[in-house]
Amino acid sequence: MISDLLSDKISNVLRKYGIIEEINIEYYAYIFSWIIDYTFFNVLFLGLGLLLHKFLHAVIFVITLFLLRSCSGGTHASTRIRCFVISSVIFLAVMYTCNLNSFTNPFLSQLVLFFCLIIITILSPVIPKGKKANQTQKRRLKILSIIVCLSIFVLYEFLTFVQKNEYCNILIMCVMICTSDLVFGYIYKRFY
Repeated sequence: MISDLLSDKISNVLRKYGIIEEINIEYYAYIFSWIIDYTFFNVLFLGLGLLLHKFLHAVIFVITLFLLRSCSGGTHASTRIRCFVISSVIFLAVMYTCNLNSFTNPFLSQLVLFFCLIIITILSPVIPKGKKANQTQKRRLKILSIIVCLSIFVLYEFLTFVQKNEYCNILIMCVMICTSDLVFGYIYKRFY
């Protein structure tokens, strides 16, 4: 992929000028590749949101999923192309369905959101196989997930109060996506 070529070039230039050591070049290339991919995905989603006249919707989607995924973990697609395709389909589905009154009962919506946030708080962090985290890192991620979940709940309550149902729907869908991702990651890690 292009991000691999760019990350290799950046890492080699930094090695050439003595900023990083040869032994660490693979780590830096991986980090730069991740940053490039992540930036590309988010800029693409924000651009699509702009084209669809749903920029604020896209901002809420990107920020909510970033915050939830960064502290909770979950499953990962086996390749970056699959990740891109799955993420794009999810993004478009959320953008096109957020204005539907799919969550018409406010109490039921609040209950679904609360239940999903509790599951995220209990299960997080789910560290994928092959990645390692010590107890201190896991504890920090757990605390961060509690803070993020509480913040999302407070934001949802505020949006409900000001009757911004489309934004409430985006929050609920993002939380449901993250919850299912987390549960699948937990089951996969536990039993496979």
